[in-house]
Amino acid sequence: MVILVFALLGIVIALQIKSVAKINKTKIESVSAEIKQYEDAIKTLEADIAESKEKKDSLKSRYNSEMAYLYNNEKEFYELIMKKHEQHVE
Repeated sequence: MVILVFALLGIVIALQIKSVAKINKTKIESVSAEIKQYEDAIKTLEADIAESKEKKDSLKSRYNSEMAYLYNNEKEFYELIMKKHEQHVE
């Protein structure tokens, strides 16, 4: 009788361990999938940031070229722009 009880207890414990292991595996797979989604989102955002920086640099270069042109060729207009710029900064 005691052997039967211990055998049943062993089976119950083994089934419980197997069940917990399966639940943990499912949780790990779920978390891994979620991490993958976040990593993909981060890569997309990093690409967007790089693209935005390139656009900013391009626009800044264009602005500087236009301002240099105005400074060299249209001094009065350049001075008006600079005065307006100073008013916005204050």
